[in-house]
Amino acid sequence: GKKTIGIRKMQQAFKNIDKEITLTDDDCRDVLERVLNDHDANYGVTWDNLIWSAEDLFPKKIIRKD
Repeated sequence: GKKTIGIRKMQQAFKNIDKEITLTDDDCRDVLERVLNDHDANYGVTWDNLIWSAEDLFPKKIIRKD
């Protein structure tokens, strides 16, 4: 469904940043739900919103690449 596509796109996008992010599908669903519930509708949802939410929810699963 749409959530599965969103999860796959989010996981792919996370591969393109300077951090190692190892989130499960359930973790990604949590991130998506948080962003959808908490984002500012004046600005919409951005990749930064997703990354920041993932960092807040799962700090131990996100490691800076060296």
